[in-house]
Amino acid sequence: NTLDCIRSKALIDGHAEIAKMTEILSRFFRYCISNNENLVQVREELNHIQDYYYIQKYRFEDKISMEISVEDESIYDLYMPKMTLQPMVENAMVHGLEKIAEPGKIDIRMFTTDNKLMIIISDNGIGMNREQLVKLNDRMQKQYLNTYRKNDRHSGIALNNVNARLKITFGEECGIHYRSMEGVGTDAVITLPVVDVFTRVRYEDITII
Repeated sequence: NTLDCIRSKALIDGHAEIAKMTEILSRFFRYCISNNENLVQVREELNHIQDYYYIQKYRFEDKISMEISVEDESIYDLYMPKMTLQPMVENAMVHGLEKIAEPGKIDIRMFTTDNKLMIIISDNGIGMNREQLVKLNDRMQKQYLNTYRKNDRHSGIALNNVNARLKITFGEECGIHYRSMEGVGTDAVITLPVVDVFTRVRYEDITII
């Protein structure tokens, strides 16, 4: 509400850019703090990540770009756990792109295969060596469900939380897997089931503690 008041004042005073930023911040925070649903449509998650990117552009300016590619229009109507993408993109920015001199790029690709929704978040950051990659994937594979900590925003723990939420909601076959090459970049591969308006009821009663 405070941000909405700031936006109104900015519009009255003719500061259109400030008004736009406060509008996006307000929408971003409302999405983050709303606890109404565990599953949201893919389009809602993508709208949220575009808001996050717009906010980050003020910090990084032209150092970071982002592109989103969705294989089929029907994917926008599918469902996925809320707040899955933002921690992943934030991790790519902080651990991958902040440490390179050249412009950084994040690509988000979505496609379906074998009743799975695949999401690949790629960056051209510093990447990981084999030892780091094996250690990270081992942690993701052996994710213990009690490592989930609700509302914990620390970057490393946030990844654990996203992975744990996916496994709690959909089973051990789902979750996060990384591919990386040092000095080249990293792919975060998220595997989800295809959840449409008819099958979402199967997961709606799952409670994240």
